Amino acid sequence: LAAQAQQFPADSVKRARAVMDAIFSLDHAAGEKLCRDWIAAAPDDPGGYVYLARTKWSEELSTRRALSLERYASPEFFSDDERYRLPVPPATVDSFRSFNAAGITRAKTMLARNPRDAWALFTLGVGFQNEATLEATFLHNWWTAFRQGTGAYRAHAQLRDFHPGLLDARLVPSVYRYVAGTVPWRVRWLAALLGFRGSAEGGRKDLEEVAMKAQLTNDDARTVLALIYARERNFGDAGRHLADLRRRFPRNYIVHLDLGSIAMQMRNYDDASRLFREILTAIEKKQNG
Repeated sequence: LAAQAQQFPADSVKRARAVMDAIFSLDHAAGEKLCRDWIAAAPDDPGGYVYLARTKWSEELSTRRALSLERYASPEFFSDDERYRLPVPPATVDSFRSFNAAGITRAKTMLARNPRDAWALFTLGVGFQNEATLEATFLHNWWTAFRQGTGAYRAHAQLRDFHPGLLDARLVPSVYRYVAGTVPWRVRWLAALLGFRGSAEGGRKDLEEVAMKAQLTNDDARTVLALIYARERNFGDAGRHLADLRRRFPRNYIVHLDLGSIAMQMRNYDDASRLFREILTAIEKKQNG
């Protein structure tokens, strides 16, 4: 971890970690304030902009109650089923893209000065990742999401090659490695042609290490692993990662709901009932407090 910390500016890491903690705690107002303070203090740092875009995306998903594991684990999610399209107000999309583009522009400016700048490559990848997730989760524009995701992959794969010990650079390449190893054989040749070497087992293994040791992408890795294991019907390991998230972010009721759903899938009805009661109790305390 000490070796990782040397690659990124300490102040940027501290600010980014605080934003991610706010996002996973579903305190998006706090996350937005942290980002705006970051931009005011360091207007040339791309981090404040791309993390503000990430905050806005997460808030929109949370507001629409569209963050559940059950939604993304559904086989129909990647289909053209209209139930999974979420119409977004144009003003929200414009705001997201404005901040995200500002971050990408600043990252590219930094890379023009130093092509090996670790923070610039990382935030460039986060910017492309933001665009990809917007297109996938709200708009279901799969080709656009793939193009933007490829940009994130290339930026973070390059960062990984420059700094092999930097685990935060391995989240996106690991996801792509997993996906390329699980797509049907009839399209796997296309992934290989585009430079994605697939291995479901290798992708999972890499993501487990990111979840355990990364500074900024560890909770994203836990979330991705919970989704992967749920889709594979490996509910024990899905629950393990969700339990880690619950310990870290006890205010995140969505994680509690997902754990309850996992318990139901495993037919642990007593555990499911307890988890759902905990959520109701927390809601009652909040209403009465």
